[in-house]
Amino acid sequence: MKAFLPLLIIIIVAVAVLMSSPETKNVFNTQKTNTNSNNTQTQNKQTNVDTQEKTQREQNIAQGLSPFTNYVTIKNLKKPEVFARYEYVTIGIRETNVPINLTGWSIVSRVTGRRATIGNASPFPKNQPEQPLVVSSNQDIIIVSGTSPIGESFRLNACTGYFENKQNFVPDLPEECPRIDIDTLPKSMRNNNICMGYVGSFFACESPTNNPPDNLPNSCHQFVKNTLSYAGCTVLHQNDNDFYKSRWMVYLNSRTALWLDGGEKLDLLDAQGKLVSTFPR
Repeated sequence: MKAFLPLLIIIIVAVAVLMSSPETKNVFNTQKTNTNSNNTQTQNKQTNVDTQEKTQREQNIAQGLSPFTNYVTIKNLKKPEVFARYEYVTIGIRETNVPINLTGWSIVSRVTGRRATIGNASPFPKNQPEQPLVVSSNQDIIIVSGTSPIGESFRLNACTGYFENKQNFVPDLPEECPRIDIDTLPKSMRNNNICMGYVGSFFACESPTNNPPDNLPNSCHQFVKNTLSYAGCTVLHQNDNDFYKSRWMVYLNSRTALWLDGGEKLDLLDAQGKLVSTFPR
């Protein structure tokens, strides 16, 4: 051990000399300066974006328009049938640095004068009540003239594909529900070929029926039944980073179609009645 002490002392001294040299200090100072410079550039860029958006909103107001003109647009009108459940308007949110409350906004026909007001929506269906519809950048809001198959307007999430499995939505809800993670199965189920075959037999967002195979262990059936459902899916995945999706389904609860089949001209007005967007342009 004593033989190593001189060598250890030499190494410590060498490191100290190296760290105190101007060249080494310059390297660390340069790295620190570069990091600070990058942070400053990012902050300045965001400040410029915020300033530009604020200026744009002020210009819109000066022209008698909504401050959200150019940030919220009517993207399209779908009218494939005469029934309200098949008719919808898609509203898109462009890049913006502020949340936008759409509750109280309205869609108005320039041709017929018919008006429909946008209401509340649940950010987490079946778990949170409907509340003011606050949206942000790069989201789409589907405004359906008819009623909701689940009784509420809502934001899509990783598990809402289970609704499509039991109800008919227009447009269709994406069926992209998370699959069962085999590693989360109890060891007794992983070692049972019948159970593993049953687990792997389901498509995404498909729930099991009440008539499982006769030779399937009841514990396996109950586990799958509790997991492959909207409720079970949300318990497991509501804290995932990608749980919430960028689409909302909002319903106007009209019994009849609202918009003309041809020659329609729609205005989107904010809660103060200011023009936001027109379709078609």
